[in-house]
Amino acid sequence: MDSQTQTQIIAIIGAFLFLALFIFLIIKIMRWQKKKVWTHTGVIADTLNIILDGRDDPKFYKRFPVLSGKYKNRQINIYTEMRGSGKHRHYVTVLQIACASHTDNTLTIWKEGFFSKIGKAFGMQDIVTGFDDFDKRFVLRSKNPDFAQKVFNQKVCDKFLDSAKLIGTSLYFENGYFSYTEQLLIANDKTRERYLNAIDLFTLLAEKIETLPRN
Repeated sequence: MDSQTQTQIIAIIGAFLFLALFIFLIIKIMRWQKKKVWTHTGVIADTLNIILDGRDDPKFYKRFPVLSGKYKNRQINIYTEMRGSGKHRHYVTVLQIACASHTDNTLTIWKEGFFSKIGKAFGMQDIVTGFDDFDKRFVLRSKNPDFAQKVFNQKVCDKFLDSAKLIGTSLYFENGYFSYTEQLLIANDKTRERYLNAIDLFTLLAEKIETLPRN
C-alpha cells in the first residue's frame, strides 16, 4: 500500500469519525434540550397542581411533554409542535385555556409597537377601553367591540399593564379557547415565567367573561 492510498484511507476514517462525533453531539444536545423542557413544564404542572404524565419515564427524550388537565375548573393544554416546512421548520409551544362564551366573542391583544402605530396612522382602528395607560400600551381587537369593552375593566387593564414585560407575543380568544404561542421551547426560567403570566392573564379574563350574559 503506497503512501497516497494510506493518506486517503486515513482521511476517510477521519471524516467518518468526525461525522459520528457530530451526530453523537446532536443527539446529546437534543436530549439535553428535551430534558430542560420536561423540567420547566414540570414546574408549571406543580404550580398549577396538575399531573404531568410521563415525567418519570426514563425514555422522556423520545418526545416533548404534553400538559393537559384542569386548572380552576377550566381545561388547560400546553404542548410543543413543529410548524413550517423545509428550512423554515421550527418548534412552537402552544398554551390553550378553555372558556365558554358565544362564538362572536373574540379577543386579540398585543403590545403597541412600531407597525401598530403606522397602522393607526393609516386609519386602522383598535378598541378603546377608556383606560388611557392601557390604550397607549396595548392594541385590542374583537369581532364584538362591546364584548371587549365589557371584559377590559380597570382590574383587567391594570393586570396587563403590571405584567407587560412578561408578554412575549399576541394573546387570543376564539371559539371558546384562549391561546398563546411562542416560537420556542419552554426551556428556561424566563420563558416559563411568560407562560405562567399568560395563564394568570387568561384566568382573569375567563373569570370576567364568565360573569357576562352568554348572548
